[in-house]
Formats: sequence, C-alpha cells, structure tokens
Amino acid sequence: MKIRRLFIVLILSLSLLLSGCGAPEPRIKEGRFNFSITYEVGGEQETISSAFICKFKEAGRSFGGYYISWDSYIEDEEIEALFPEYNYNCIILETNEYGVVYLDLNLHAEYFMSEPGYEEIRDFIPYVYILYNEAFKEEKGYGDDDPTVLASYGVRIVSYSCDKPIENIYK
Repeated sequence: MKIRRLFIVLILSLSLLLSGCGAPEPRIKEGRFNFSITYEVGGEQETISSAFICKFKEAGRSFGGYYISWDSYIEDEEIEALFPEYNYNCIILETNEYGVVYLDLNLHAEYFMSEPGYEEIRDFIPYVYILYNEAFKEEKGYGDDDPTVLASYGVRIVSYSCDKPIENIYK
C-alpha cells in the first residue's frame, strides 16, 4: 500500500513537472525587427535588408528547468531562401584555394524578444568567417573570424543596422 501511494505521488509530481505548469510565457508574443547588412567580397558590395519575425511557440518544463520555443523567419522570402532553416548563415565566397567564407546574420529570437538568460548578448552583430579546406586545416586550424584575416581574402562587413530588442516581461 505504501509503495502504491509513493508510486502515485511520484507519477503526479512528474506529470506536473513536465506539463509546463509554472513555465514563464512572454507578455509580448510577436516581434518584427528590421535589419540591413552590407558586406563586400572582392570589391563588390551586396546588401541584405529585410525584417526578422519572431513568434512565441510554447513554454514548458523540463528536467533542467524550463524552455521557451520560438518560430522565427526572415520576412523577405528570397532572402530567407538563402539561409538554411534555423541557421542564419550562407556561403558568400567559395574557392578551391583556401575554403569557404560564410556570412552569419546572428539572428536569435531569444535575443530580440528579451528572453531571460540571453542578457549576455548585448548587440546584434553579424559576422563573416572562413572554414578552411583540408589543405589549410593543418596549417591554420578549422576556421577563422578575424576581420584582418578575412580582409586579406577580400571579405568584410561594410555596415549593419538593426532594430533594438523589445522590453519583454515573462510570467
């Protein structure tokens, strides 16, 4: 009888933990953030301008505390198509000589929607980085995001701007 009662209490406690009870939800559940990035490759400049859309998906409890999920996308479908899902970076230069250079937009719904725990991210800062091919990996390592190194390959970010994150409350 004691074991049965203990088992029932354990199951009820576990189901409450996993049900999302008490997981904080944002007061503001959607946001639209305009951004523009101009980068240069080999003397040619390209600009990407659109809006980053964030929509609250769900909040729940897990064994480590709680989680908050977001749906996010780039508003301009042509620009969105350049970037793989959930990974806002794309190839901007590919050579057989040294490797592949990526532009990372560094877009995170958690940052723009002021999710707790993301206060360390201070600013929206896109960046470029290179992943070296096999011939360069032994000499230079896996990759590099040093602007001086990238400038030697003719790649740099010229300018960027973006709307600031919202001030949100989670309850």
